[in-house]
Amino acid sequence: MTENRPQSHTEDTCSQNIQRLLKHAYAPETPDADFATRVANSLQAAALERAAMVKTSRPANTEHRAARHQHASAGNDWQTTMLRVGSIAALFIVAIGMFYGLRPATDTLYRDGDLVWIDGRAYTPAETKGPDGFVPAPADRINETTADVMRLVSTRGLTPRQLADPPTLQKAAVGDTISTSDTTRRRVTLPDGSVLYVNINSEAKIVGNRHVSVDRGEVFVEVNPVGELDPESGQESRQRFVLTTPGQEIVALGTKFAVDVRQQATRVQVTQGKVAISPVAASETTTNTNSHTSQSATTLVAGQQLTARKDALSDIAPAPPAAHELDWTRDLAATARSPLIPANEHTGGSLVVVDTQGQDVKLSLRNYHIDVYIEDGFARTTIDQTFFNHMPSRQEGTFYFPLPPDASLSRLAMYVNGKLMEGGMAERDYARQVFETIKYRQLDPALLEWVDGSTFKMRVFPLEPRREKRILISYTQRLPEMFGQLRYHFPAGYTMDQVRDWSAQIKIRHGDNWQWQSVSHAFDSKTEQDDLILTAKGHDIRLDRDLLLELTPPQSYTPQATPFASFATTFHDGSQYLQLRYWPHLSLPPRRERRDWILLFEASGDRDPIVARAQVEILRSLLENAEHHDTFSLLTAGTRMHAWRPQASDATPENITEAIAWLENSHLVGAMDVERAYRAIAPLVDSATNPTIVHCGSAVPILGEREDSKLVELLPNTAEFVGVGVGKRWNRDLMKLAAERSGGFFTQINPDEDVSWRAFELLGKLNTPRLLNITVTADNHATGDSEFRLFETSLSAGESICAIARYESSATLPTQVTVRGNLDGQPFVETIPVRQVAPRAEHLPRMWAKLEIQRLSALGLLENKDRIIALSKSMYVMSPFTSLLVLENDAMYEQYQVDRGRQDHWAMYDAPREISVVEEPTTDVPAPNDTSDSA
Repeated sequence: MTENRPQSHTEDTCSQNIQRLLKHAYAPETPDADFATRVANSLQAAALERAAMVKTSRPANTEHRAARHQHASAGNDWQTTMLRVGSIAALFIVAIGMFYGLRPATDTLYRDGDLVWIDGRAYTPAETKGPDGFVPAPADRINETTADVMRLVSTRGLTPRQLADPPTLQKAAVGDTISTSDTTRRRVTLPDGSVLYVNINSEAKIVGNRHVSVDRGEVFVEVNPVGELDPESGQESRQRFVLTTPGQEIVALGTKFAVDVRQQATRVQVTQGKVAISPVAASETTTNTNSHTSQSATTLVAGQQLTARKDALSDIAPAPPAAHELDWTRDLAATARSPLIPANEHTGGSLVVVDTQGQDVKLSLRNYHIDVYIEDGFARTTIDQTFFNHMPSRQEGTFYFPLPPDASLSRLAMYVNGKLMEGGMAERDYARQVFETIKYRQLDPALLEWVDGSTFKMRVFPLEPRREKRILISYTQRLPEMFGQLRYHFPAGYTMDQVRDWSAQIKIRHGDNWQWQSVSHAFDSKTEQDDLILTAKGHDIRLDRDLLLELTPPQSYTPQATPFASFATTFHDGSQYLQLRYWPHLSLPPRRERRDWILLFEASGDRDPIVARAQVEILRSLLENAEHHDTFSLLTAGTRMHAWRPQASDATPENITEAIAWLENSHLVGAMDVERAYRAIAPLVDSATNPTIVHCGSAVPILGEREDSKLVELLPNTAEFVGVGVGKRWNRDLMKLAAERSGGFFTQINPDEDVSWRAFELLGKLNTPRLLNITVTADNHATGDSEFRLFETSLSAGESICAIARYESSATLPTQVTVRGNLDGQPFVETIPVRQVAPRAEHLPRMWAKLEIQRLSALGLLENKDRIIALSKSMYVMSPFTSLLVLENDAMYEQYQVDRGRQDHWAMYDAPREISVVEEPTTDVPAPNDTSDSA
């Protein structure tokens, strides 16, 4: 028997460690297989060695194994402690690994039927005699355990999340004609598996299995690279795909290209692979795939375009970024993919109450009006909506509204007993406290809070029974722009119920001679002075489509245009603001370059399955749109590195499919060692001709070197670095430093975005010149608040720089500003004289405040909390620390010292100060979706 004595400090520490191990065993991770094997082997070897020290014989039956365990427990204290550590640690490795089938027993070291791994081989505890009490495990036992483990791993989410099966899409047959109107677009699968996108006002006919004829409009084709076997050589070759237009024939193999037929001309742009374009007689335009004309053909490769007419071909020219030219295919492509994250159930806005059964119920929507004001590349959007509480009792409602990611919410207003009450900006915690206090007194408050990056939540109390509630929300945003063309997108629906009265008005300031197009809604247009006004309305409709609008100014920027700039200014609260919008001249490359891709996929334990799936889809999109003569190497990184193949592979569809399947089965385990990952990349770069490194993950180092500058030095100078930060936690400084050093690029992609399209956009940016690390300074070398704040610090060809500075109202504006950056690894400097400054740009103050809040947040959210709150309250720009609060009357604003909403918002939506209170009888209570007219 062992001696009873107090536990030593060592034993106490040991017990605490064992408790920690057991605690973590309840939420295990999957370790690297090699690491777990080595640890398990070492522990088992130590246990066997300890057992061999026992000076007694070992019968092979189960009863003696129990006696052996009891005998080992009766050893000296040190030996007992070490055996406890070994046994419990082995248990922990088993719990986190789940690869080895070891399960703990209370009275024996191993239970009959369990698997024991020694030196990488599986054994079972022996019922018969053996040299070590073990016999090799049967193969079926190993396979059974492995299957159990894989089922456990797949259900525990230790690999990238699996996508649901994509929706079944329409498949066209030979002889079908695909026609679209001015509000419809189509995506169909062709008989050979190729995919055809058809834009508005277009018509295409399926002539043959791999033959399409386009008479008018615009199409985009993703050609399926179908192979056929040559009976003589026995080698496989790709079948040609033919697209004919009036007067032209386009022949492709496995490629992607766009064709636009209008005004007796055919414009062709190739985004992947190459095509041959040749004139063809009208009588030959319906021939089969293998009888195309033998006249001289012009070859067009990825990144090029030309326009063909009956009598001549234009010169081959660089094509604009594919993501810009094919933006119309974006929503069509999204419908063909399984969503990574389910659609937000509150898209477009919803007002939810809890019924007597404790279930969430959406209130019916009576009126829904969208009012948009667009000026100088910015938009103010107001949603004016009226809900109806169909329930016979007073309710508290929660209003959810997801906004575009770049939106800045600045106004909340609500009608209280028929009177318009503007929301005031207050510190978040104080606003919530005031709301609860007033709610307790059964009065009428509303509280709007920032839930996350793009979702806002507003609590409204009370919602009187059988009464309407009208709410107004306004936000501003900078519109996406490419080559001068603006795109407005309002998330109007997909989940909203039917609305009785819907309407929209969009005003484009100084837009009377702008071109506009909407494929989502039928708008009527008119002009007022020099403004363009678009209106639309509907009755008893479902909001099942987003509102989309494309705007093209009369002098939109083109790739061949010379640089130009515009300035605007305004005064506000004792300050003067100056805005620069600048389109630099960045020449497009003559053709798309070949690349050797080196793809680094983070598979560490901090990558949850959804984030890891986003990384998979990003790399899939990059590879599927890479050139077929590109090569790629694929590595997963965590504590250890794993390569898909030891050598680079061609970017063929077969290789891409196999590589993605390998990624989908990668285990998310261990800590990220960026140093080891970057060192592993070096040999791959040395063997590549034109290497491009794509780091997809967080780039947050946990193990190894953690200093950004030293990590960047590990990257070879001969490789272009592309950093893709996936998720909200990423090392922007490291990716930015590496991209600037190599003339590469960096960006952030979140799983709730269309990650495949974002990757497609990224590839387009990589194939055009990129201006990085942009700064804008004035000739007076202003510092502090007078420095320019930029919306983006990098851009590609076709995009513009937008920067805003704030000065004292008495200050003299600078006479010139200087734009600096890094263009393809070389310094970029442009000096721009400040002239023709447009006045009364009233959107500037709050846009500047938004940029300043972003800058302060990046410097340190908590460290700059007080400054962020003060700026948010003074400028009425929502922040993570502030909320908008609506109170019942002016006296309550004074009582709780909440600033009343401002009346000097840019392009403020004009709402009546008072309205009639609409209340209906309690008889014949309609259902939540009832849209009948009110009495």
